[in-house]
Amino acid sequence: MSMLNVRLPDDLERRLAEEAARADVPRSELVRDAIDEMLERKAAERRERRLEEAARLIAEDPELYQEARDMAEQFQPLENEATDPDGEADGERWWR
Repeated sequence: MSMLNVRLPDDLERRLAEEAARADVPRSELVRDAIDEMLERKAAERRERRLEEAARLIAEDPELYQEARDMAEQFQPLENEATDPDGEADGERWWR
């Protein structure tokens, strides 16, 4: 495991120490967890932005839009099966 030195403002270090004491874990563990959560959140935000951009592009292009609808139609039986394992689907579309 590598080591990283970080300078913290006094107030932040105090809050970190208090939380570590409450959780009965080392400060470094809290910092590692916080960094991991932040990096995961940022990665999720980037994925969300890419999906939004793709959706915008599809919505603006009639050919892409129709292709996406056709694909959704083809996958509908599989989606229905996945969401209704008992086979009691009423045949209605789950998407519009």
